[in-house]
Amino acid sequence: MKIKFKENFFDCSLSMHTIYHINKNLQEKTIRKLLKITKPNKPVIIIYSNPYPLIKKIYSIFIKPKTNKSLYFYCHPLKWWKRFENTSKIDFYCWRSFSSQHQKIIFPDNFIGSIMFKIIFYLENKFINFFSKNFQYPIIVLKKK
Repeated sequence: MKIKFKENFFDCSLSMHTIYHINKNLQEKTIRKLLKITKPNKPVIIIYSNPYPLIKKIYSIFIKPKTNKSLYFYCHPLKWWKRFENTSKIDFYCWRSFSSQHQKIIFPDNFIGSIMFKIIFYLENKFINFFSKNFQYPIIVLKKK
């Protein structure tokens, strides 16, 4: 089913963990549609996944990664987002540094884990560029020009 919206209709569009489950060849079209239906200078906020986070590189040295073939998943490299620079201002932020799978391994479920999370949240906010480019889930904010 196709839902049609007026151009420049929404004050904000939000996509959380969905774009990378769309066929890789249709992701750009989907994002351009979100931009089209969102008002100029208003945010299109996308929670995406970094295909090459630092933790996966470290993790793969010790453990062979398992793949889940039951759910389609494709993440373009973060440089792929430059294709929207002509029509949008693009900013990257950090949503979460680790996947839930990695969080369960790294952070204990106790007081120490709670402190570790507070530290990581602080670091994510202090070093936004580093964390958004090198960790698991960046927020991509596009504002149509």
